[in-house]
Amino acid sequence: MSHLSKIKTKIKNKIVLQQSLKDLNILSNTSPDLQDIQIYSEDIKFKYNVLFKWEKNNYEFIADSNTWQEKNMLSSLLEKIQQQYAYNTIMKTSRGEGFQYIEQEILKDGSMRIILEKWL
Repeated sequence: MSHLSKIKTKIKNKIVLQQSLKDLNILSNTSPDLQDIQIYSEDIKFKYNVLFKWEKNNYEFIADSNTWQEKNMLSSLLEKIQQQYAYNTIMKTSRGEGFQYIEQEILKDGSMRIILEKWL
């Protein structure tokens, strides 16, 4: 039985979202006149067709899953996208404010530590 899930996200910037999907090698379709972004996979092991739907001031992650395993895989996919989006947002904002990237580290829990510096 199919189950449609809608998850509200804090993703607001279409350009940063598109860059994040590209960085993760996730296939996507979008039209210039719409805010919505469709992502999909052609992988036989895990096929998905997901929509990032623009809702007033942020994106919703809308996915259809048939099993709990698929639901868990989609949750994991969303977590990866959100982490990459956060990283890209931090890098874009920090460069705009004069910070320079020093290094990054992936921690044991999967989180990322980013070191930036700014000389005054």
